[in-house]
Amino acid sequence: MLSKLLKYEFKDTARTIPLLYLVGLIFAGLVLFSVKLLHIQWFQFTTSVVLMLLGIAVSIITFVIIVMRFYKNLYSNEGYLMFTLPVKPGLLLASKSIVAFLWMILSYCFTAGAFFVSLYGLGVAGELALAMDEIKSLGAEKMIYLFIPAIILATLYLLGQIYFAVTMANTPAFHSIGIAAAFSGFYSNKYNFTDSGSNIYCFCSLFN
Repeated sequence: MLSKLLKYEFKDTARTIPLLYLVGLIFAGLVLFSVKLLHIQWFQFTTSVVLMLLGIAVSIITFVIIVMRFYKNLYSNEGYLMFTLPVKPGLLLASKSIVAFLWMILSYCFTAGAFFVSLYGLGVAGELALAMDEIKSLGAEKMIYLFIPAIILATLYLLGQIYFAVTMANTPAFHSIGIAAAFSGFYSNKYNFTDSGSNIYCFCSLFN
């Protein structure tokens, strides 16, 4: 059943998110085309800056889409239909978390690629390569690989915080507060590291 939920979740989110990547690929192509063939400075600079901004926007928009979908599917009118499915609530949470995590990682990769192409279009890719060589000469290149598990853990932690805040805001005790409950839940969980793990555990237990 989890595989069917994942398939449905991917299919539904794929209606919007890949369009952002398509626009980014078009601008990346324009940057490379301007560098290799056109050699028009203002066009090269403009497309590079737009691509860099688009790379940032893709990660932000992807995150917003994921959060809005979580809320609409589980806590709006659509949520009544979701919870009538013959599946455990924990599977609903698992499917949304897995798909959200994969989309976020993909958006990070897109953002990194957009930045690299933008820097290449702006003519500073060579300086970046020199900086990487300097890091390698200092023997600190292995530190870079620590960013990968750090990004993975940070993404999982962020999704857990957001899902917990949205869930808390939609409990009967916080209905009168509305969206303010979500913000308060997120920031109280964010800056209270001793209790954040237990909060996320309690959140997951709501779906069991």
